[in-house]
Amino acid sequence: MQNRRQNSTSKLQDQTDAKSEINDLARREIPPPQPIDNELWSIKIICHKTGLSRASVYKYIELGLFPRQRHLGPGRVAWRSSEVKNWIETRR
Repeated sequence: MQNRRQNSTSKLQDQTDAKSEINDLARREIPPPQPIDNELWSIKIICHKTGLSRASVYKYIELGLFPRQRHLGPGRVAWRSSEVKNWIETRR
């Protein structure tokens, strides 16, 4: 009988410890999530954001002066916004 009480008490203590640990974790300050900049921009957006013409964008790519586009499918390409933003920043 006494062994059963010890087991019950032990289980109750384990549950209390687990709840306490969960509460401690919940009280910790969690930093806000960092935004992930993985938008894809079309040539139209690229031209608007950079002020370049479509022909200039492709000429810069050919010369290795502009980020390469990603092929999304037949006749469809896009650029990672983060790469283009970095390119714009380096030009200032």
